[in-house]
Amino acid sequence: MKKHLWKITSLFTISALVLAACAGPATTEAPPTEAPATTAPQTTPTQASSDSTLNPPAGSFLARALAGEFRGTIVTATGPFTDEDAVKFNATIKDFEDRTGID
Repeated sequence: MKKHLWKITSLFTISALVLAACAGPATTEAPPTEAPATTAPQTTPTQASSDSTLNPPAGSFLARALAGEFRGTIVTATGPFTDEDAVKFNATIKDFEDRTGID
């Protein structure tokens, strides 16, 4: 009797796995059919480039970089910087490069 019960349980388990594997993909939400609304381009506010706006703690890496300790050092930043993201990243990092001399 016990053998028979295991065979039936195994049969149901295998059947459930096969049916689950053969099932169609889950339904996903359909993309919107209307054109996306256009928005005005965002403008980035300009900020005065002065060291007085930064108040890093004494002895921190930022304070040391602003003091010129790392001037001439080359830093490589890797990531998914492509197209518009690359432009934004370069614009953001430009002020830091000018202040510290780190390239």
